[in-house]
Amino acid sequence: MNVTDQKDKGQGVDEKSGGVERSDSKDGNARGEGVGENKAKLRVKLQNLGFVTLKKMVVERGYPLPKFVNKESLIDCIINGKKPKHTSGNRDGTVSKWKLNRLNANPLLPLDKVEWEKMSGCMRSETGHGGVFFVKLPKGIVVLKSCGDCAGQVFASTIISWLGIKAAKCRVISTASSEAQTILKRLKLVHELASYKLSRYRYFLVMEFCRGTVLKRIRPAEFKKMGETPLSVVGGVSCMYSICVAMGRLAAVDALFYSDGDRLPIVSQTNGNGGNIIISNGNCRVTAIDNGINFINTDTNVGKHRQDVYIRDTDAVFNAILSNPKSIAPSLLAVRKMMVRYINWSPPDDFLLPLQEGFVEGAKNILEEFPDMSRFKELLDLLYQVEPTIPGLASINLEFIENMLNLFKSIFKRHHNNASNPNPDPNPDPKPNLTLTLSLSFLLVSLTFTGNV
Repeated sequence: MNVTDQKDKGQGVDEKSGGVERSDSKDGNARGEGVGENKAKLRVKLQNLGFVTLKKMVVERGYPLPKFVNKESLIDCIINGKKPKHTSGNRDGTVSKWKLNRLNANPLLPLDKVEWEKMSGCMRSETGHGGVFFVKLPKGIVVLKSCGDCAGQVFASTIISWLGIKAAKCRVISTASSEAQTILKRLKLVHELASYKLSRYRYFLVMEFCRGTVLKRIRPAEFKKMGETPLSVVGGVSCMYSICVAMGRLAAVDALFYSDGDRLPIVSQTNGNGGNIIISNGNCRVTAIDNGINFINTDTNVGKHRQDVYIRDTDAVFNAILSNPKSIAPSLLAVRKMMVRYINWSPPDDFLLPLQEGFVEGAKNILEEFPDMSRFKELLDLLYQVEPTIPGLASINLEFIENMLNLFKSIFKRHHNNASNPNPDPNPDPKPNLTLTLSLSFLLVSLTFTGNV
């Protein structure tokens, strides 16, 4: 009897299952007459298969896959014809019930002294592309992220922190290191999907957990409360004003890296991403998470044209704001649309005006902190010292950054004589690089812990 005849009778060999016999009937029977396996032996054989293979087998049988599903549920579906259950992707029922409380959970620091063997829970983030996981440990929470651009994450986070904006601390860990193997081994027991996701690349990130609420989840009533809450350190300034200025400053850094479309779309005019900003109402602090870069490749004529268009659009945004700082620039309306889409709330002018004020202030801060390209180059040189090469290094385009810095200088030079917008010298004297030395030393220590520097 050939394979086609077997399938006609409701039983056949699954070509992608490593020889495991399949049952296409959904009556709860896994007959296995072809190879003489009973259910217990079949379960053992299925447990040796990969998670992705099991998912494919379930889909081939016509069952819909829930967003989160664990390995045991998939195996039950294959053997007994049971519909896969929606779970958090964990095996242990006690662990699967753990849910992160972003407002009350404590971050675990330092990130280089984590007792991974004591991991007791793992939850997948609802935002992002599915590669971010919150990990529960006895003394707090850390975040693990699978990504192919670790270098860009570290580069952007370091620059943001140098500019005085809170950015989630992060470490780069090689999947070949003993620490990574400990993490992946423990994750297999509490969240197998996390273990699979993190093992896809040569490196993954261990990041600081930041307490607070992501921008796109804040309710209108909370924004109203922020507007009524005075900031004690600055008389007459509300908490919301301080938060919006900080978000504007962050947006200027994103514009420098051509990545504002993944946060506040002031230049790019995309849908934006309100999941990459965390707001803490308690201390009126803004924290940048999931930081990255998205440079334009100017090696082709198409790329050069895109860069010219982006520089022109950025120039137009600053010109509109600086020409009439007391009115909302048209480009800020994209942020308003983003908030309407997320929480059905249209931010008032009191929200958008300090945002665009911070956007201009952020560009000035960049020129003050980086009068030339030396610090960018030193940071990139440090990242290149790590072996094997961290994913994403090739995408860090210093030429693009230099073009944006020159654009910022020309913008403020053009508006230098505007009395309503006093501007510092667009070419200030370089500051001592004390911050650079300290930050690079800390980064080097973090990378050394992977055993790959």
